[in-house]
Amino acid sequence: MNILLIDPSKSHAEGGTEPYGKQTPHIGLTYLGTYLKKLNYNIEILDFSIQDSIDIIDYIKKFKPDYVGITAMSFQIHDVYDLFRKIKGYDKNIKTVIGGSHVTAIPEKVMGECGDIDYAITGEGESIFHKLIENGFKERSVLHSPVPIDLNTLDFPDWSLFDYSKYAKSFSFKFDKDLNIYPVSTTRGCPYKCIFCHGDYLGKKVRMRSPENIVEEIEHDIEKYDSRFFYIADSNVTINMKRFISFCKMLIEKKLNEKISWKAQSRINLLDENALKMMKEAGCETLFMGIESGDDETLKIIDKQITTKMIRKIVKAANRIGLRVRASFVIGLPFETEERIMNTINFAKELDLDSFSFHILDIYPKTRIYEYVEKNYGGLKYANPEYRNNWMVLNRNKAMVEVGNLSEERINELYSLAMDGSKDKKSK
Repeated sequence: MNILLIDPSKSHAEGGTEPYGKQTPHIGLTYLGTYLKKLNYNIEILDFSIQDSIDIIDYIKKFKPDYVGITAMSFQIHDVYDLFRKIKGYDKNIKTVIGGSHVTAIPEKVMGECGDIDYAITGEGESIFHKLIENGFKERSVLHSPVPIDLNTLDFPDWSLFDYSKYAKSFSFKFDKDLNIYPVSTTRGCPYKCIFCHGDYLGKKVRMRSPENIVEEIEHDIEKYDSRFFYIADSNVTINMKRFISFCKMLIEKKLNEKISWKAQSRINLLDENALKMMKEAGCETLFMGIESGDDETLKIIDKQITTKMIRKIVKAANRIGLRVRASFVIGLPFETEERIMNTINFAKELDLDSFSFHILDIYPKTRIYEYVEKNYGGLKYANPEYRNNWMVLNRNKAMVEVGNLSEERINELYSLAMDGSKDKKSK
């Protein structure tokens, strides 16, 4: 049986990414492809963002898939609908499956908007996709895996499913050259409820791989793919400090810290000086943090559970220890005023960050911020009525909501001011 999995659209992030090459394959799609390949299905994964040009029907004519599964984030959803229409227009017998964060948030709405989708899979897809293939379900079903997977039982991602030479390399300061970077996912689920994020779509309970299993994957990738540069693809690598310290110690004991370099991200309130020291000694070169605001009142409003004092302390310690520090900020948050936004802009530029970026607030389904805008809470309202539930306008660099007396135009102007010099203060 032939199964085609697709990572859609040329742009792999909101607002377009053509000048910036995609560095890694989609980790969730890779796990799914690896899982199904082990069960002896014939798998191909098509990543549109690394293709010079692609005609989906020509590709399907050659591969002849029985199933086509497409993952979709909100900003991609209309591109995905178009793909499904073309596929069903060519051969209505091909079974079509959609997965990803957007359909997990609003599955019935997605199924209602596109009649060319046979099945919607919410949450993680490995076991339920297999069950679909083996047992079948009634037409046009929304499917969810009832039992969360033990992450330690999954095979390591099979990067041979991709032509890795087509992915952009990332500069390693440790090795002083551009290298392919390989993602390592060590958890699923998120206990936090950031107001603008649907990050718990894989569950509120965090499931974690053991340090031994993670290190074994790194050793596997070194041996099989000659990997030297890794990205820990968790939003909070220090979510369990004991596990994280064990992971770092294992890298050091096995002297893998001398062979590899890696990047990671975490939250300010999940870091301390000891963790930063272990991170650096274990081979980490860059730490990313979503700080979001440099105004203490705004940080309280968005329930970030951090303060500017905490931020300064962690950034100062990370710099002293020798980690490169990157951060991101958001403007257009509830109750924000021009003064508060300027506090954030000035704060970002005063912090000793290697690089930082700004984004304008986007509105995603099944988030608290979506409900806030619906109720005009915090002074939030759509800048244009046509922006409501219009996922095509998700952009990150253009305002889709206004806040208080800040117009769409003024928020865009403040964003331009924030971005002045923001991308790269002192990094290569």
